[in-house]
Amino acid sequence: MERASRPAHVDAGVSHRPPPGVAGRRPTSIRADIVAGVSVALVLIPQSIAYAQLAGMPPVTGLYAAAVPPLIAACCASSPYLQTGPTALTALLTFAALSGSALPGSSRWVASAAMLAIVVGVVRVAIGTLRAGAVMYLLSEPMLAGFARGAAVLIVAGQLPALLGAGGTTHGTVRDAWDALATSGRWSPGAALAAAAAAAIVVVARRVHVLIPGILVAAGAAVIAVHSGVDAGRLVGDVPAGFPRLSIPTGGLSSLLLPGIVIALVGFSESAAIARSFAVLERMPWNPSRDLVGQGLGNIAAGCVGAFPVGGSFTRSALNRMAGATSSRSGAVAALAVLAFLPLSGWVGDIPRSVLAAFIVLAASTLFRPREIVELWKLSRVQFGVAAATFAATLFLAPHVERAVAIGFAVTIVVHLWRETIVRTAVSSDGEVIEIKPSGVVWFANAQAVADAVASAVGRHGGARVVRLRLEGFGRIDLTAALTLSRLAEDLRASGIEVDISGVPAIAKPVFDRMVAHGAMRQPITTQETT
Repeated sequence: MERASRPAHVDAGVSHRPPPGVAGRRPTSIRADIVAGVSVALVLIPQSIAYAQLAGMPPVTGLYAAAVPPLIAACCASSPYLQTGPTALTALLTFAALSGSALPGSSRWVASAAMLAIVVGVVRVAIGTLRAGAVMYLLSEPMLAGFARGAAVLIVAGQLPALLGAGGTTHGTVRDAWDALATSGRWSPGAALAAAAAAAIVVVARRVHVLIPGILVAAGAAVIAVHSGVDAGRLVGDVPAGFPRLSIPTGGLSSLLLPGIVIALVGFSESAAIARSFAVLERMPWNPSRDLVGQGLGNIAAGCVGAFPVGGSFTRSALNRMAGATSSRSGAVAALAVLAFLPLSGWVGDIPRSVLAAFIVLAASTLFRPREIVELWKLSRVQFGVAAATFAATLFLAPHVERAVAIGFAVTIVVHLWRETIVRTAVSSDGEVIEIKPSGVVWFANAQAVADAVASAVGRHGGARVVRLRLEGFGRIDLTAALTLSRLAEDLRASGIEVDISGVPAIAKPVFDRMVAHGAMRQPITTQETT
């Protein structure tokens, strides 16, 4: 997941000039979409194998996830650039959801992953159909920032054994890294060198030109080296060639509902971030509900071909745009290119697992972005605390990181409610007149506290004859708060104190008017509406 106000990949060597012609419209070109789609496919093929490894799935299921879902998603896509398929985040969340239920790579594991993809798809289709995309905004930036960095740590830790050629069992926790480092006798120098060489090729290729498929070049070089007799550690192994078969998975639905909802929401947040950024840069409209439905249908298709949940990829979407894509056809072209490759997929079995681990680590490294955490610390210590709590929960609850998302969401809501209960009150007096200016949001949870603050101010100024309560500092006043203020005014007037309430926010004035009209207030409150 690479969520940011403007994703890093958006700015990397990309022209920000709007397209020619009328803003919001872009001429389409079949040729440009074919070039862009093939460019994406060259990266997607080896990358999908790597993400299948991260998800604990057989390698061929990564190709299935790269071939079928993007083809279906492209039919409904709103963004011309968004590329659907396997991603590091969805792969990690898939592994987390299935941990403890079966042995990674087993038939039961694969069936559960397929069912999980269908759950994710149904949730996204439902949200998109109901046009309830605003639910995505319930996942706050600080919470997602903490989760992303925790996920990055877990991804790197989980791939360290493969990077070093140490083998062993993957737990999806930091323990993986510890076990690998503690057993240096099992390291494979050839695997480590192959991983380092592959990473170097990818990094250099990016620096030379962003359209160079460094991942494909590195994977091809690794296969050539293996065929030349170089010991590069464990290989991917047998990858059956041919097209996937359609089947509907059954069973295990109840245990997959929560992780399915988490993947549906968190996974789409990264898709939304890049699609929205590109829409702004290109001055084009973007309909998140359409992309939700498209990706939902893509996930359902993934489940029906025995693959795992998919999402929107930042790197491939940015590559798609830079390669000149003009419509969602480019996503369909990428999928068709992978489909055409399936009968020839046997060669990927000779890719060293350490090389795939290097690809995964490079993808995860983009999630760290320490500058954003530093900025969060400077802007709000409270929100930094939300990020830190989510980060810690992600590490401690691994491999069940979906629970960390739930905890981060709960912490976000608690912090929001706590801050909403804070009302600051400024009191001034010139003898017989007290002027009170509260500020904040007054609602049922803190209405009585506001009334108590006013009563306390009156008590401290025993000679007061007039109380002027200025409400323009309130952003909102709900019914409970309005009734509480009304009763307070009646009590003060009964004690011989004149009460003047003014500055009622425009949004709250209808509430006060209805209270007067229906007799909830015995005496109208003098209001001075603010705009």
